[in-house]
Amino acid sequence: MNKIMGDYNKPIFWVSFLIIAAIIVWGIVSVDSFSAVVNWCFSALTNGFGWWLILLIAVVTLLFLGIIFSKYGKIKLGFAP
Repeated sequence: MNKIMGDYNKPIFWVSFLIIAAIIVWGIVSVDSFSAVVNWCFSALTNGFGWWLILLIAVVTLLFLGIIFSKYGKIKLGFAP
């Protein structure tokens, strides 16, 4: 077991790593096309879902805050040290 990363699924890690690295390299190498795609995605989300997206974010935020300040907020997630 690796002390830094612990036990992990290697194929999932490396595929995710390569996808994220490719997106970062694309953003560095071709700033114009990357910004055009990101702007298109943002416009599609805000124009298509606008108020629904804002409502969803507000509901999820309130749900998480409710869980944090309830008795369930004390539950530890993950492995015990």
